[in-house]
Amino acid sequence: MPNTAYAWGIDIEERSGGIRYRLAQKSTNNHRWPQAHKFFVEHKDIFGMTLKVETADMFGFTWNNERVFFDGDRNGEIIGAEANSRHSPWVVRMSLGGNF
Repeated sequence: MPNTAYAWGIDIEERSGGIRYRLAQKSTNNHRWPQAHKFFVEHKDIFGMTLKVETADMFGFTWNNERVFFDGDRNGEIIGAEANSRHSPWVVRMSLGGNF
């Protein structure tokens, strides 16, 4: 915010559809709406330091993960698979930075 000691911001991340390959497995990560997000407010002059309060995933966030296992390497037969869903609740962080 111009001419004040305050700042704020929003961060929205789209990380769905990520695929990771390893020698004998393939992993896929997707998520349900809402996307990963953060909101912060910052005061830039608390006794010469910066105070930042940040919230993340205020509306919840659910990852859907899948892994496929292959015999030997990824050219081999599929020998197993797993799927899981992990819910991330909202988080609040506070930090104080600068020199004491």
